[in-house]
Amino acid sequence: MNICVQSGGLTGHFPVNELFQHIADAGFSSVDLNIDTSISRQVLLNKRNQGLTIYEKSMPEIIAHFQPEIDAIKAAGLYIYQAHAHFPAVVPKDDLTTLDYSIELYRKQILLCQYMGCRRLVIHPICHDKTDKAHSQKFIDELNVKLYTSLIDTIKQTDVIVCLENLFYGFSGMIMEGACSDPHDAIALIDMLNETAGKECFGICVDTGHLNLLGKNQYNYITALGKRIKAFHIHDNDGKSDLHLAPYTGTVDWEDFCRAVKEIGYEGDLSFETFAQYRPERIPEKRAVLPFLNLVAEMGRIFRTKIGE
Repeated sequence: MNICVQSGGLTGHFPVNELFQHIADAGFSSVDLNIDTSISRQVLLNKRNQGLTIYEKSMPEIIAHFQPEIDAIKAAGLYIYQAHAHFPAVVPKDDLTTLDYSIELYRKQILLCQYMGCRRLVIHPICHDKTDKAHSQKFIDELNVKLYTSLIDTIKQTDVIVCLENLFYGFSGMIMEGACSDPHDAIALIDMLNETAGKECFGICVDTGHLNLLGKNQYNYITALGKRIKAFHIHDNDGKSDLHLAPYTGTVDWEDFCRAVKEIGYEGDLSFETFAQYRPERIPEKRAVLPFLNLVAEMGRIFRTKIGE
């Protein structure tokens, strides 16, 4: 069981060749590559900005754009275990046509993952905005079916599995359940999508911080999803804000987490989404970043030992 870390939060501190060497030196074996950073949220929410993302270019141009990162990852002796696609796919109350636009971008991101040798791409499901009175939860569920089934033909051309993610939703200072936060809903959606595809094209990336925000039991959620879990976003928080901190710096029950991961026989990488622990606005001095990176890697080794016991 290898240890993985997301590139987000680190890219502001180091040039690309140094970044991935630091990740390798800390003891990580793989990377969760943020391929979403090429698309600003404003591109998605304002059609006037469309045309500004790399994913509207040809596949050779997209590959050339990411090739320096791909080369630096390989030079450091790392591999790309998973990647994170842009989000949100659509904000229904703003402009439903954005979904068709996002689907086209996701198709290219899947093909990019295939080129990079990355077998897992996290694509967020669409959440129901409680302020959106024009659309029901049933309508949002149908949008999610459209989103993922529209990707099946492209997925089947590759070895990539698209991973949904358990989400929360913020509204008027309150944290509410988002898409896939209920394990039974997540199971039903993933199983339906795989049955439609005729093969395993979909799984889930379990986000420990999102579970904690919603007061979900890590053990119960993880063991319910079982083999459908293809990736993790491992991070901690105080149960009030999505802080993306290192384990043991918040209130997540890590004993429950390790016990569950061991019980389901998870064989993938343990991927840490701890970008807020060391992003530039939090730690402006890059010399102070490496001890935090080393700390997260040590947490991974501790978890690996617990899970392997």
